[in-house]
Amino acid sequence: MSIKLQAAGSLAIFALACSGGGYGGGGGSNSTPAGTVLATDALFSATAGTPQSTPVTNPFATALKVTLMTQQRVSNGDGYGGYTIVSTPKAGASVTFTVVAGATGASGTFTAAATTATVTTDASGIATAPTLTANAIAGVFTVNATTVGVTAPVAFTLTNN
Repeated sequence: MSIKLQAAGSLAIFALACSGGGYGGGGGSNSTPAGTVLATDALFSATAGTPQSTPVTNPFATALKVTLMTQQRVSNGDGYGGYTIVSTPKAGASVTFTVVAGATGASGTFTAAATTATVTTDASGIATAPTLTANAIAGVFTVNATTVGVTAPVAFTLTNN
């Protein structure tokens, strides 16, 4: 197995090459042409802003950010089932941040008292929510980030002190 990281400007490509164990013990019995995309997945994760706290009625200091990447498993054509994993940022995707009030009623709002905000990922696959301000109730609440094609939301844990 080998791992390499290449950087080109603001684009980072992570490649993980794996080989071994083709069906029947190898010897080319499981050959897939090099460059064939075997699988594509989305990687969606929190980049900044969780967990954090702020006094009631104040803005949170760190913006909520998520990163969306496309991950492809690509055959290396070695005949043993080897592949390379290539991750690239997904620019231009729509991400919705939604405030979910806590049990005490603690929550927050984005610009213009909104409890949802939809933003677009930048060239690095990062979506940044507008400023989030705590309401007047102390306690813990969540903001969920969602995007099309990813079933599980990214959850941010926030506390109003």
